[in-house]
Amino acid sequence: MSNRFRWTTIIRAIELLVQCSTQAQLIVIIEEFGFGDDMDRRRAEDRTSPKLGTMMISAIRREPNRRDSEGELAPESLVRRAAQLLDDPSDLSPWQTFQEIPAAAALRVSLATDGWSVRQKLLVPVTAVPVVEVVSRLRAALIDRGYEDADRRLRQVEAGLDEGHWESANADIRGFLAALFTAIAKARAGVGEITGEEGDARKFLQRSGFFKPDPRDAGKSLEAELVRSLFALLGSEGAHAGVSDRDTATYRYAMAALTADFFLQRA
Repeated sequence: MSNRFRWTTIIRAIELLVQCSTQAQLIVIIEEFGFGDDMDRRRAEDRTSPKLGTMMISAIRREPNRRDSEGELAPESLVRRAAQLLDDPSDLSPWQTFQEIPAAAALRVSLATDGWSVRQKLLVPVTAVPVVEVVSRLRAALIDRGYEDADRRLRQVEAGLDEGHWESANADIRGFLAALFTAIAKARAGVGEITGEEGDARKFLQRSGFFKPDPRDAGKSLEAELVRSLFALLGSEGAHAGVSDRDTATYRYAMAALTADFFLQRA
């Protein structure tokens, strides 16, 4: 499967292509992206646009590394093609209102969660590293270590972002990191060393040397200060309607994912 886009993004891209294409255009897309044989096996009555969209989704689920006619990963090519259907708000005149159909808005949000924006019909990364690749590695490590609460909270964050619930996503991001550091601390601590409180877990990680000591003062830790400041930031603009937006929430999600991945690899 693509290491640039989540499954949610791929599905939303296909849904947008289906909605914005005539049946003839959709058939051309199907041939171009390597789904012609799948279509040929379907009866005529099963070749409506919605059913052909479902066919593509099912084919990718069965064969995630399917290639298009150019040898590229079909899921990624489909997302890039769908991105060409997204308008750039900066192209509008000052008196024009930016509006787009729900399927386009949903894809735009999902792309932002994955660390991408669309400029002049092209996908542009907004993070230094691919967020999806980091999160995939992070989630695998969480499952492998049995950190079920942190994994559940991470999925909850993504669900909130995909649904456009920016304020609740902000709160969930903080909850995810708290669950992660608590799980790491419990795995390293002896019986009774930590109470399970969020701040107590981070204090233990500093006290035990998990957070690297400050070379200038062994009693302090710049990493611990960084994490403490991050928690303070994530605690702002929480679940109060209208005080956050997509860019803020997705930036915090990416920052939290990178931080979690870094410290979980150390653990």
